Amino acid sequence: MKHIPCVLAISSLAILSGCNQAPEAVQTNVISTTAEQLPQVVAPIAKKVPHAMTIHGDTRIDNYYWLRDDERKAADVISYLEAENSYTNTMLAHTQAQQAKLFAELKGRIQKDDDSVPVKKGDYYYSSQTRGNNEYTTYVRSSDFSGTNQQVILDVNELAKAHDYYAVSGLDVSPNGNLMAYGEDTLSRRIYTVKIKDLSTGRLLQDTLEGTSGNLVWANDNKTLYYIKKDLQTLLGYQVYRHTLGTPQANDELVYEETDSSYYTGLSKSKDGTEIYIWHSSSTASGMSVLSANNVKAMPQRLIKRQANLEYSISKLGESYYIVTNLNAVNFQLMKVAINKAHDQANWQTLIPARDDIKLEGIELFNDYLVYQQREMGQSRQIIRNLSTNQEQLLSFNDSAYTISAYGNNDINSNKLRVYYTSMTTPGSSYDINLKTTDKTLLKQQAVLGNFNVDNYASERIFINARDGVKVP
Repeated sequence: MKHIPCVLAISSLAILSGCNQAPEAVQTNVISTTAEQLPQVVAPIAKKVPHAMTIHGDTRIDNYYWLRDDERKAADVISYLEAENSYTNTMLAHTQAQQAKLFAELKGRIQKDDDSVPVKKGDYYYSSQTRGNNEYTTYVRSSDFSGTNQQVILDVNELAKAHDYYAVSGLDVSPNGNLMAYGEDTLSRRIYTVKIKDLSTGRLLQDTLEGTSGNLVWANDNKTLYYIKKDLQTLLGYQVYRHTLGTPQANDELVYEETDSSYYTGLSKSKDGTEIYIWHSSSTASGMSVLSANNVKAMPQRLIKRQANLEYSISKLGESYYIVTNLNAVNFQLMKVAINKAHDQANWQTLIPARDDIKLEGIELFNDYLVYQQREMGQSRQIIRNLSTNQEQLLSFNDSAYTISAYGNNDINSNKLRVYYTSMTTPGSSYDINLKTTDKTLLKQQAVLGNFNVDNYASERIFINARDGVKVP
């Protein structure tokens, strides 16, 4: 639901370039260098060292396996990479002025002081900030949407000072709001070390979890944490562990292990906070296992047995699961089932049937409303269904082509839908939409620096008839 087509991204760049107040500068950016003018240097060529690899009974020769250096210490690998970098710098030396000019223009389009739209989770509103020339984000929370009693919960700029590379992942606050777990990667291998921060004191607990994917979920006792451990060779997250605060990681309990390397493993929690989900995702199939968030001794149970080419995801509302699935539905359908009967697909009842020309992309559930997103003729749209009356309303926008996605809808009791919206002529915008009336409240629209005026731009969605008569947008 969050992918932006390449054509949109490319066109957006063109639009930004069109805002430039110095048309002559665009002309001077054209680089005209003939082959005779380029430096006469020889490109480095990686040596071939045959290395036999036998996987699934098949042996193949990888001549460049020697370039793998997980420790980043092999002299011959470092020497080769330095030669490649030297060659690149030499061949691009004549473009340095243009690179600097383009970089300056791109930086000039970025708003240095920026805040995300606060998202409510539990008793707090969470958001992020960038300030000045800081390279990293600062995460904050407040007691209300307007930012009252704002508290810095993680300043990544401070954490990153001692490292050449630094990234955080999986920020997750305990249900009572007192503790925050987050993962940090200082090597750029996407292997995260989990830290636990006491938000009332600002101090780190002694607990440290090594070798994780950075994906974290709290149990409801506020002292039990679920995390995914990675295979350090393949970097595939495949084991789910349960950690109790105050105990060593060596004592953590393995609650799930993925033995099929074609599947990725993920973690999440139901919107009502009662269940924890272990997601199983491959290229052609998916599934999930469920365990109680209230019982720290619970073991995960597969919802249904995994099946080839079957994809599904569930959302919990009361005592029912709403299931988006491709079961007998190439373009997916929405089904509903009582939780205690979900293990038998014969009990799944269709709410939104499969359609040949419309794809069901996803749903958001609230106590009184179902919001579902579907794609027709290449365009995604969102429809609000009142669960009491089954009446539906289509969310409408002025643009003929746009990208829309729901985000930050953590409160199942809410009567508002938060969406992110953008189009070829509309900068990224966050709205709260009244689920009863569909009235929109614009919370933020991304600033476009420079002399940008939306009225100077237009977009149109047109169709052509293919040879078989089908209209193609």
